[in-house]
Amino acid sequence: MYPMSLVLNSLLVMVALSPIQAIQYQVFNNATGMPGGTRFNNEIGLAYSEQILELASKFIWQTFQQGEGERKGIKNVTMVVESLEGVAYTMHNNIHVSAEYIANYSGDVRIEVIGILYHETTHIWQWKGKGEAPTGLTEGIADYVRLKGGLVHSRGLPSNAKDEITPFSASVDYKSTVRSSVKSLAFKLASGPSRKGRGH
Repeated sequence: MYPMSLVLNSLLVMVALSPIQAIQYQVFNNATGMPGGTRFNNEIGLAYSEQILELASKFIWQTFQQGEGERKGIKNVTMVVESLEGVAYTMHNNIHVSAEYIANYSGDVRIEVIGILYHETTHIWQWKGKGEAPTGLTEGIADYVRLKGGLVHSRGLPSNAKDEITPFSASVDYKSTVRSSVKSLAFKLASGPSRKGRGH
């Protein structure tokens, strides 16, 4: 039998050598000097946005009911404020937000950007069926996360919403209807779409 001190020391070494599963959240303002970049610094800020990215990620994992082993192995999440058309887009683990949109937004821009980040961060963490998931499905899930977080657009719909989002989708009935399906969809998209129902 090994002495208890040896066992404890071995455990401490194992913990020290174990990889840390921390995720790094970084925000960059590449629009410094532009109206949108200035408004971002004054009303939102880099540090606050990093906190929102972390909170959004935790909220998404909770919504998807994902344990650490069920998530994507992403180690860093980045947000960039820059000059671009539209509102925002996500590529891989990078969120790009329009400085022009921030500059021209007439409401509470901080709440609006939080909502955008919840939507776009969902795209980072959601599985996409090996690239075969319909855009309407992945966008709908991201809109649901934003709605569930109570971060609707000032008009009552997510700012990213287009014609496919109806007033019904912003209602409480919508949220209660799809709540039980989100975990199932998130899980199924991790392994790719089923071939059933394709006529094969």
